[in-house]
Amino acid sequence: MTRFTILLHSAALCWVLPTISPAQTPPLGSKQGQVKKTDAALLSKRIFEDDGVGILIPPGWKVLKVGSPDDPRAAHPPAVPQTFIPSPGHGLLLSSKGYTLTLAYATGHASPIIGGRFPEVFTIPWPSDSWACGDGFQKIERRTGHEIRFVSLILDNPNAQIREFCGLPENAVFTHRWFAGYFTTTDEGWFFPSEGDDCPEKAYTLTSNAKIPAELPHAGDPLLKQTIDEAIGIVASIRYKRCPPLSDHKK
Repeated sequence: MTRFTILLHSAALCWVLPTISPAQTPPLGSKQGQVKKTDAALLSKRIFEDDGVGILIPPGWKVLKVGSPDDPRAAHPPAVPQTFIPSPGHGLLLSSKGYTLTLAYATGHASPIIGGRFPEVFTIPWPSDSWACGDGFQKIERRTGHEIRFVSLILDNPNAQIREFCGLPENAVFTHRWFAGYFTTTDEGWFFPSEGDDCPEKAYTLTSNAKIPAELPHAGDPLLKQTIDEAIGIVASIRYKRCPPLSDHKK
């Protein structure tokens, strides 16, 4: 099993996750879906590791479902209102302060459209036409400092047709409301490709626990901004033992 090195530097706790080469991939008989706890000095910081990835889990985030198919939580996935559940052994669900980060690092879709369709990766938990509503969001990209981009889906004073498609009350004000966010590449698909032969696609999303339109957070909410920052950091921390995201310059 690959081991991660934790270094103390300049009196601060720093995480160093080395790049994992294919030669370091554990054998098929190795343990999967482990959440490793560090020593007491590093408090609640953990590393999730299975045969495909290593992911840093920062303080304040908890594991809703680990990737291991033999984990009890795999048979009883949690109820998250807006996002899909990765197949056991192919993804990880993390939560923090009313938000869920879905990391489906081995997944796919049935749509003939490259990058998939909105309803294949998001669920609107109130009555709506999700197929049509998916085209009504404004997309605001957030620079992440690496090749995978983060895009927020925003409802900003939607017109009557979008309100109908998205199941929004006619007279309620929806100014700069945040529905969800997703990670993507330059193709801007909900699903993005992996590098390597026979490597499945990936889908990384961030959703709130809103169950009705009135619960959607404002896009400028400080807690939401903090959560997006942390989610971007978690995705940037992922070290792939195989099937990394296909980088833009290799397309």
